[in-house]
Amino acid sequence: RILHFLIYRAESREMQKLAAEAAWSIRIREAIRSNRMEIWLQPILPLSAAQPRVYFEVLLRMLGPDGSVVLPGEFLPAAERFGNMLQLDRFALKESVALMAEHRQFNLSINLSARSLKEDDLPKVIHKLLADALVDPQRVAFEVTETTLIEDLVQARKLLLEIREFGCRVFLDDFGSVASSMTYLRYLPVDVLKIDGSL
Repeated sequence: RILHFLIYRAESREMQKLAAEAAWSIRIREAIRSNRMEIWLQPILPLSAAQPRVYFEVLLRMLGPDGSVVLPGEFLPAAERFGNMLQLDRFALKESVALMAEHRQFNLSINLSARSLKEDDLPKVIHKLLADALVDPQRVAFEVTETTLIEDLVQARKLLLEIREFGCRVFLDDFGSVASSMTYLRYLPVDVLKIDGSL
């Protein structure tokens, strides 16, 4: 086993990066508390008019105190490192369900992080939110990335099967960015495959 040591220096880039990410983690919590976190929608366009259902992918955006838009590339790395992903996933889920309850024409695709896929109660949380809002589960898809799934295939498969049992769909995003294995792809309960541009 190889151990890595980092000697602290004020000018150390690693320490500066860590401090910056810790600050972002605090800003994420503050943004959720002060209603400065938003969901934006990006259309998933059909290749043909015969496709029965059009989805919009739910994207997270943070607003700075001055109202400027902060893109996820700036705050998601900090959220992953400092444990904010579950909080962000639950925020996106609740906001998405509320939006679908208000606008019946929207079918949404909601991203789930690796952190959420470790929560055994995730299917129950989703089912209750949809039932309370009277939202048809068939209007909802959940997106998981290839990288997320390979962290724990057995657990991910179990939860995704439960989610599909009550009518939601599962999209596999970024396929081809990591292992690109058709073997494990057959093992997963996936309805739609989104192929990474690099493949």
